[in-house]
Amino acid sequence: YSAGNDCYLAKLRIDGTLVWGTYFGGSGTYDGVEDYRIASNGDIYLRGYTDSQDLPVTPGAGLTSPGGSWSIYLAGFRGSDGGLKWATYQGEGYNNWFDAKNTLDISSDGLVFISGINVRGYFPLTANAPDKVNECSSSYYNCYCLNTLFPGQFY
Repeated sequence: YSAGNDCYLAKLRIDGTLVWGTYFGGSGTYDGVEDYRIASNGDIYLRGYTDSQDLPVTPGAGLTSPGGSWSIYLAGFRGSDGGLKWATYQGEGYNNWFDAKNTLDISSDGLVFISGINVRGYFPLTANAPDKVNECSSSYYNCYCLNTLFPGQFY
C-alpha cells in the first residue's frame, strides 16, 4: 500500500481464513481492478486502471510507463503465494480511465488475451499487426484493438 486507493488481492480457504493477501498499486490516487481471471494452474491475472505513474512494472514489460494521466494495467500473480509474476501498462487512458471496455481471458495454453477500445492510439503494436493505423477521431470509443501478452510482453 503506497497512497490513495490501491487494489488488493487475497486468497481465502473455504472456511474464510486468509491464505495470503497483497496490495497492488502505485503512488497515485486510484488503482482499481475491472476484471480478473484465474488460470488452470491457479495463477491470477488482473486488468484495471490507474493514475499512478509508478506501478511496479516488471523488467521486459510491454509498456513500462503510462500513456497519460490514466492508464490501463495488466498484472499476473502466483496463485500459490500472491507474488507478482509480471505487470505492464497497456495503452493510454482518456478522461477518467478509458482505454475502455477492455476484456481479459486466458487460453488453455496459458496465453493472456486482451481486447478493447483504444481512443488515442497510444497502444503497443507489433511488427506483424494486421492494422497499424488508429483511425480514431476526437469522438469517444470508436476504435478496437486486440492484443495478447505473456509474460507481460506484447506479441
